[in-house]
Amino acid sequence: MKPEHQERILAAYRDFTDEEGFAKVVTVEEVRQQDYSLSIPLYVRRVLENGTETDNRSLPELWSDWQESGREFWRQMDEVVEMLDGLVQG
Repeated sequence: MKPEHQERILAAYRDFTDEEGFAKVVTVEEVRQQDYSLSIPLYVRRVLENGTETDNRSLPELWSDWQESGREFWRQMDEVVEMLDGLVQG
């Protein structure tokens, strides 16, 4: 771990404040509701550079969504090809 990463972690610990996408102060009750798990993704969602949050969907859910978006893409491509065929033949 690089020194700047260590410093950021230490600063978050010392400040004891939330930092979106990096650190979250939680109550014992919140930890209890998570079966006492301290797994970071349960409390902190990673924020991407474009400002969007990652999600916690499972790999099968992500795969299914990816497949569905692919089917939609190819359906739209078929429509474009039909439109272009109509222009060439017309």
